[in-house]
Amino acid sequence: MSRWIESLIGAGRFEEAAKAVDREIRDPKSQLYRSIRIAAAQGDAVATNSLLNQYEPLASIDFSLMESLAVAGQRDRANLMAAKIDAEPFGYLQLNFAIHNCMCGAPFDLEVTPNYAKLMQDAELPWPPLSPIDWPLKGW
Repeated sequence: MSRWIESLIGAGRFEEAAKAVDREIRDPKSQLYRSIRIAAAQGDAVATNSLLNQYEPLASIDFSLMESLAVAGQRDRANLMAAKIDAEPFGYLQLNFAIHNCMCGAPFDLEVTPNYAKLMQDAELPWPPLSPIDWPLKGW
């Protein structure tokens, strides 16, 4: 379901995406997460930040909050979250998942995650990853 909603967002079919969230997602936290992404993809900073303020106290997974901060254009806060994740055991797994799940290219600056940056360099992987969705509020 979530990939279908992301497809609608990527295609600019925001009204359909919002209807799908209302119709298909029952968990309030998940509804907020998807609604943040819809508002951010539309470039609506006011709605995005309002939804993010509601979501943040409910977010129990750091990388989901980091993804939301990234698409909202809150680079400094996303970087703080990424640095915290990078310092955790197996934090690279969370960062990998966040990059894949965010679909926003780089949800953080690589230099704030020295452990993850070393793994990327050792694997000779390109940075930043590609972003299949345009996020107007995310300026990096």
